[in-house]
Amino acid sequence: MKTMALRICDITMFYPSSTASGVKNYILAKKAYLLRHTDHIHASIVPAERSATQCHNERDYHFAIQSPRLPWNRDYRLLLAATKVKAAIDEFQPDIIEFGCPYNLPWMVRRIYAKKNGPRPQMFGFYHADFPQQDIYRLLQPISPAMARLLRWLAKRYAKSLYNRLDLCLCSSTRIEQRLRATGVTNTAALPFGVDVDTFQPQEQLRIDDDILRLLYVGRLSAEKGILPFVQLMHSVATTRKDITLTVVGSGNLQEKLHKQADGAPYLKLRPAIQNDQELARLYAMHDLYIVPNPWETFCRSALEAMACGTPVASLNGHGGIETFVNLQTGFLLGEELSAFVPFLKQLSKTKLNQMRPQVRDFVVKHFHQNTRFSQLCKVYEKHAISHHQYATHA
Repeated sequence: MKTMALRICDITMFYPSSTASGVKNYILAKKAYLLRHTDHIHASIVPAERSATQCHNERDYHFAIQSPRLPWNRDYRLLLAATKVKAAIDEFQPDIIEFGCPYNLPWMVRRIYAKKNGPRPQMFGFYHADFPQQDIYRLLQPISPAMARLLRWLAKRYAKSLYNRLDLCLCSSTRIEQRLRATGVTNTAALPFGVDVDTFQPQEQLRIDDDILRLLYVGRLSAEKGILPFVQLMHSVATTRKDITLTVVGSGNLQEKLHKQADGAPYLKLRPAIQNDQELARLYAMHDLYIVPNPWETFCRSALEAMACGTPVASLNGHGGIETFVNLQTGFLLGEELSAFVPFLKQLSKTKLNQMRPQVRDFVVKHFHQNTRFSQLCKVYEKHAISHHQYATHA
């Protein structure tokens, strides 16, 4: 039996207007899937420089709300205008709300519905970032280990308090789900991301047949991503291995420092963030190895895109994204310390990487096809809507 159309709303502060982000890419890909493959209706409520409401058609809404920039990360804005958020919610009338950040927005929306008469929508939280470990402990541990442990504990208490008040907490890996459950979050579901395997695919005509080993990183240029210490580590690799390059693609508050690192380093190439998927796919396909220097990732969607293009991945161990890798089949899982990259890169064979490329692509197509993953997510939405009698009856 065909299900009725649900009105699904994503609300997040992690939606930069002028560049890409993992959360933004997830929302845009989900919207495209919902519009192409289901009858569901989608809206996004996000911060922006200026407020604007766009209704591209009767199934595609976008509410941009004027918001101030974060002082410490100019790519992001803090969505504070509760009156405008309420107006967007009242206009869209969602059946499902999914929060893509763990800070003020879930509490704001819960307060909005506490003042309303009638049923509220189902409210999900997506645990996109392991913020107690990544944003708090990692930053404070070098300064004060005791303070870092205390604030990490408080952050975990906060996560438990927040997500247990929502109807479901979605996680991008079972490893992260286990970590949340150990914190005391009880209503979890692991739903790994997928990748558009039609857009991201091998392009052998772009491959360069020479002895140069080309490394690639794509992502936010910020401290929690680990890219600056990796670039610094590359200096020691490049002094003994002349046939290696690193291309870093992205934007963020480390751009100036990375440009200084690139001065006098011919092996290091910097490129601004790329929002066009076809251009990004070509870049993945041209490189020999994708680098994940961050041991705190919850998933690492860009690594999956690279693998769909046939490019193996070298990653630190210990994060949620390692569930997308098979050591020595789709890439290489190293230790938990960044220094593990040095001996690995000094002896890595480009021939070995070329031999791995077909099986890397096949693994992603088999296990992480985007349509399969979003179909599973829709079943979760529909199940919760049915069990809580939250189907929309909009004519």
